[in-house]
Amino acid sequence: MMLCDRLEYALKIRDMTQRQLAHLTGITEATISRYVRGDRQPKADAIYSICKVLIISADWLIGLMEDKYERV
Repeated sequence: MMLCDRLEYALKIRDMTQRQLAHLTGITEATISRYVRGDRQPKADAIYSICKVLIISADWLIGLMEDKYERV
């Protein structure tokens, strides 16, 4: 599963829209959309913000582990 797929899945399980994520992270809605489509890869600061809002592990989001809630 790629980052774009994991991000879309995390949004779905949190019942959150891309617009809501954009508002809560301060990342533009267009940029969030590009992440979800796989057109653009987020930098570390964006990953941090996204994971904080969605309450998921950054390692899970970028594909380093399978459990999205595991914290290191």
